[in-house]
Amino acid sequence: MNFKLLSMKKIFLTLLLTSGFLFSFGQWTWQNPLPQGNGLFSVAFSDTYTGYAIGDLGSILKTDDGGVTWYYVQRPTTKNLNSIAVIDNSSCVIVGESGVSYKTTDGANTWVALETSTNQNLNSVFFPDENTGYAVGDSGVILKIDINETSWTVLPNTDHHSLSSVYFVDADRGFAVGVYETILKTIDGGNTWTTHEPIVYLSLSTVFFADQNTGYIGGEAGVIMKTINSGESWTILEGLAYSSVFSLYFTDENTGYATVGHGSIVKTTDGATTWTECYSNEKRLNSITFANDQIGIAVGSDGSILTTSTAGDSWNNYLTGYFDDLESVYFPNSATGYAVGFYGSILKTINGGAKWDLISDSTTNRLESVYFLNENVGYIAGGYGKIMKTVDGGLNWITTITGDYYFNSIYFTDENNGVVCGSQGVLLKTEDGGTNWNLLQSGTNSDLHSISFPDKQTGYIGGGAFNDGTILKTTDGGTTWNTLMDDGVFGFFGISFPNTLTGFAAGLHGTIIKTTDGGLSWTNLTSNTERDLMSVFFSNTMNGYAVGAVGAIVSTNDGGNTWNLYPPVAWQWINAVFFTSTYTGYFAGNDGVILTTPASEFIVSTNELVSAKSTLSVYPNPTSDKIIIESDCVLSNATIEVFNLKGKKVIGESLYNQNKAVIDVKMLPPGMYIVKMSSTSEIEIKKMIVK
Repeated sequence: MNFKLLSMKKIFLTLLLTSGFLFSFGQWTWQNPLPQGNGLFSVAFSDTYTGYAIGDLGSILKTDDGGVTWYYVQRPTTKNLNSIAVIDNSSCVIVGESGVSYKTTDGANTWVALETSTNQNLNSVFFPDENTGYAVGDSGVILKIDINETSWTVLPNTDHHSLSSVYFVDADRGFAVGVYETILKTIDGGNTWTTHEPIVYLSLSTVFFADQNTGYIGGEAGVIMKTINSGESWTILEGLAYSSVFSLYFTDENTGYATVGHGSIVKTTDGATTWTECYSNEKRLNSITFANDQIGIAVGSDGSILTTSTAGDSWNNYLTGYFDDLESVYFPNSATGYAVGFYGSILKTINGGAKWDLISDSTTNRLESVYFLNENVGYIAGGYGKIMKTVDGGLNWITTITGDYYFNSIYFTDENNGVVCGSQGVLLKTEDGGTNWNLLQSGTNSDLHSISFPDKQTGYIGGGAFNDGTILKTTDGGTTWNTLMDDGVFGFFGISFPNTLTGFAAGLHGTIIKTTDGGLSWTNLTSNTERDLMSVFFSNTMNGYAVGAVGAIVSTNDGGNTWNLYPPVAWQWINAVFFTSTYTGYFAGNDGVILTTPASEFIVSTNELVSAKSTLSVYPNPTSDKIIIESDCVLSNATIEVFNLKGKKVIGESLYNQNKAVIDVKMLPPGMYIVKMSSTSEIEIKKMIVK
C-alpha cells in the first residue's frame, strides 16, 4: 500500500486480532472480546485455507489457515457488510448496507468501490464463475457484474419483494429468495425471472444448491424447501421445530448444515429429511460454510466464530472474553488496569490490556465505578450501598454495606480520604481508607454520576437527568459541597477537571460544557454528536475524549473548541473512558467491550486507503526466521522499521541505493507486526506475521 507522506496526518494500521488490532478507519484496538465484538453476517472460503468473514460497521476478517486463526484486514467502509463472494485466494466482492459494494484483487490489502446505482441494502452476492457475479437486496433489487468492470448493472425485476439470498448453479441458471415466500428463477443470466406461487407465505432467508438439480431453501418458522429438478418444483419438508433458518450449506446432495434459532447448528445426512443438533449456544449464527467436507466455519452475533474440523461432530468457539456490560475502567499505571460492570464482574489486566482476566464475580450486584490509588489498593462502588476494597490487587475484597444507596462514582484523593456519590443526591466521605463512611449534605436530590478531583482539596461532581443538570464543588477535600449549577438542560454523566480551574462536563444529547474559572461560568461546546455522552476524560487542558450511546467517541485537541466524531468502531454503548497518557486510552462499554488507542498513531485519507497501490513486498509472510522487504524501485535513502502491536519499534534498518533488505526476525515473539518503509518521497505500510 503506497502512501504519500502527509504532514499532520497519521496512517491507520491493520493489526492482528488475537492480541488486539486496529481498524483502518480509526486507531482503535479491540481488547475484549477477541478477536472483536461486532456481529458477522457472512463467511466464505476460496480453498481449505483462505477465507473471509464480514459484518457490522465494515468488519472484515481473514484466515490463511482454514479458520485456526483470524486477523483483521483493512475495511473500506463503516457501513454494515451483509455478504461476501470469494472468487479465488486473492479476489472477492462484498456488498452491504445502502448499496455499498467493493472488490479486492490482492487478498484484501486494497479495495475498489463498485458502483451499484442503488441505495437499497444489498443482502447477498454470488459468483457462479470467476467472471460473472450477481447480487440481490431490498425492494427486489437484482444486480449483475463482470469482475473486470467497476459498475454493477441493474437487472429487470417486476417483483419488488425484498430478496435475502441468491445462488446460481451456472452462469445462466440462478435463484433468488426473499420475503413472502418469494422464489425467483432465471435461465438466461438474469435477463428474465419467473416467480414461484407461494404456499405458506413465510420469509425465506437462504438458498443453496448441492448440484445442478438438488437445491434447498430455508426460512422463518423452520421452513425447509427442496427441489430435485433444478427448481421446476419445490417440496416443503418437515420444519426445524419452528426455529428460523438463517443459512444453509451442503457438502453433497445429502449432507448439509443449517444455522437456526438463537445459536444452533443442525446437520442432515439424508437430504434434509431429518436433522440433528450438533452445536448450540445463545448467540445467533448468521452464516455457515465449509472449506471441504470436514472443515466448516459459522459466524454470527457479537463476533462469534465457530470452527469444526470433524464434519460438524464438534465445534470450537474462536470468540473469547467476557460479555457482561462494563460501566467503569481505571488504570493506576500504564500496565495495570481494572474494569467493572454488571453481575459483579471485575476484570484486570497487567499488560496494558493485551489480556484481561476475570478476577472476581463474588457478587451479583451491578458495579458502577472503580478507582485505584496504586496497582494494589483500590475501591469499587455500585448497587445496594456496597463499597468494596482490595489491598492486594484484587485477589481479595472487603465489602462495606453503607445503607440503602445506589452508588455511581467513587474517588480517592489519598490513602485515607475518599468520596462516593449516587442516586438521589447521596454523598458519603471516608477519612480512614474506607473503614467508615459518613453521610454528607449534598444539597440536591438529583442523581449524582461522576466525581473529579484535580487536587486533594478541589473536587467537582456532575449529575442530573432532564432539566436538572447539576454540578457541585468542594474546596475542602470533600467535607462540604456547594452547588454551581442545578438547572442544566440535560444531566451530566461525566466530569473531568485537568486542573482546578479548567473542566468539562458531558451528558445527554451530546451536551459538553466547559469552564475556565473553576465553575463560576460555563460555555456550551459543539460536540459534533447528539448521542448521549456517558463519560469524559481530559489528560490535559487541550486533549480530551467523550464517549457514549451507540459507540459514540468524540475527541478534541484544542481544549474543546472543535470535536471530531470518529467513524464507529462498535455499536455498543461506551460507558467509560480513561487515559494513561495523552495518546493511550481505554474505552469500556456494553457487552464487555474494551477498546484502546495505541501509543503511536499514523493516518491517511480514506480515498488513499481504498485505492492506493503497493510497491512494497514483504515475504515470506508468515515467517519464522527472516523476511525479505523488496521495493519496485531502487531507493537512494530509506529506512525500514518494524513495530509491535503496542507501537514500539523492535527493528530498524537503512537502505542505501538498494531495493531489497533481508531482516532476521528469529528474536521476535510470534505475533503480528507492522513493517514501515520511509523514503524522502513516500511511506509504505505492510503487515507481517511471525510464526
